[in-house]
Amino acid sequence: MTEPPLPGRTLGARTLSAAQWRLGTSLVQGFLQFATGVLLARLLPPRDFGLVALALVVTGLATLVADLGLGPAIVQRRDLTGRHLRTAFTASLLFGLAITALVALLAPLAGVLLASPQLPAVLAVLSLLFVMGAFGVVPRALLQRDMRAVPLFTVSVVSYLVGYAVAVTALALAGFGVWSLVWGSLIQTGLESAMALAIVRPPVRPLLGRAELRDLLGYGAKASLNAVVNYFARNGDNAIVGRVLGPGALGLYNRAYGLMLLPLTHLGGATNAVLFPALAEVQSDLPRVRRGYLLAVQFTALVAAPVMAGMAVAAPHMVAALYGPRWEGMVPALQVLCAAGLFRAVYHLAGAVTSACGRLGEETRRQFVYAALVAAGGIAGTRWGVTGVAVGISIGIAYMYVAMSGLALRITGGTWGEFLGVQAPGVALGAVVGAAALGVRLALEALGAGHGAVFLGVLAACAAALPAGLYLLPARVRPAALFDRLAPNVGRLPRPLQFAMVRVLRLSPEGGRLP
Repeated sequence: MTEPPLPGRTLGARTLSAAQWRLGTSLVQGFLQFATGVLLARLLPPRDFGLVALALVVTGLATLVADLGLGPAIVQRRDLTGRHLRTAFTASLLFGLAITALVALLAPLAGVLLASPQLPAVLAVLSLLFVMGAFGVVPRALLQRDMRAVPLFTVSVVSYLVGYAVAVTALALAGFGVWSLVWGSLIQTGLESAMALAIVRPPVRPLLGRAELRDLLGYGAKASLNAVVNYFARNGDNAIVGRVLGPGALGLYNRAYGLMLLPLTHLGGATNAVLFPALAEVQSDLPRVRRGYLLAVQFTALVAAPVMAGMAVAAPHMVAALYGPRWEGMVPALQVLCAAGLFRAVYHLAGAVTSACGRLGEETRRQFVYAALVAAGGIAGTRWGVTGVAVGISIGIAYMYVAMSGLALRITGGTWGEFLGVQAPGVALGAVVGAAALGVRLALEALGAGHGAVFLGVLAACAAALPAGLYLLPARVRPAALFDRLAPNVGRLPRPLQFAMVRVLRLSPEGGRLP
């Protein structure tokens, strides 16, 4: 598949092309991450994953500070000059170097605060992530801004496959233990930045223009503050579990949360990566922004609801069959998190609206409340282990679903009736898939089938129920607007997808709806 040249293409055509490639990237990278995760879970104990998760609590926060929101500022800004790019590149490198030195210096203190004697050594090495990642801030932002989906696909997939999956597996097999995860992260980040630089080749001559830095930081500082607050909310639970329950429990909790997030991260990442630049381009046309947002919500609900329902039903047998008995303690937490999965997938889309329309301050206030709820829920939930923490975090996710969706609707002039209505097809489809999966699971359990057989049976039931449910959805809940938007583009899709669109969604390859 090749992309048409960018000049002269409409926003809709560029968005569709980018969406196809981003979805392809997400599917490939999601499969690679899932397969790599299963393999590494067999090679390394939960404690190793817990230790790296603790380190990433620190390094992830420092990464956001080091970036200073320069990447999103490049995507959002309409009048961008070469001086802006040179200033952003220079500032990224300087901040990356400063954060590398700061994290290495404070690593012993982090070890004391998080009660982990092994943490300082891991942090000292991982601090190199910041300077390595700084080289890729500008080129990655330019690729996203221009919706150059093929290069983004190449950079993401190759860096993960070669830099992480292959490298970590080889190091784990060689007996490097937790250090295989550490070195794999460094190799992936370095390769990703190098590839993005080689593809984009932005102007890199050092410059710190005061006016240009002020232009970028005017938006970037708000984006960075918002990301930092959100990071505390998303990672406060890891710090609490690691500090109170220990690295072993954190390994179980982090794996459960990561498994729930795996499809949502790639679905949401693909959608947001296309939605943000598309909405930014039409940010002054609020009715158009509202239509784009609601279509994204509808698409996300159609995918997330059935995936979460199927994963919740399959969880006991999936974990036992793929990860082994030492990971079975994460099953209840995984099921609780799956129940909140749709809320999480949908509320993240509101961030594209606030970012595109420059309303980050209002989002940040809601992120502060979310962070407080995560901290309170996580601390209270530790009395009941990792499952209790999952319940506490789910309450915070439900708050964000209401708060962020309400903000997006207020910005775009939408109504709660519209918002909930576009999710009805996804919820109905999730109920169909969940019911089919549970029926097959109970039948196979009654026959005494093993974990692997039950998991495969549930997976097959989900795969069969998904298109059947779409086809049988009653007219009042069928996603007509989304199907109408897809119809004119059916003929551009690969043949297998054309067949699926015609048979399941009743769309015509000539670009219309079938009766």
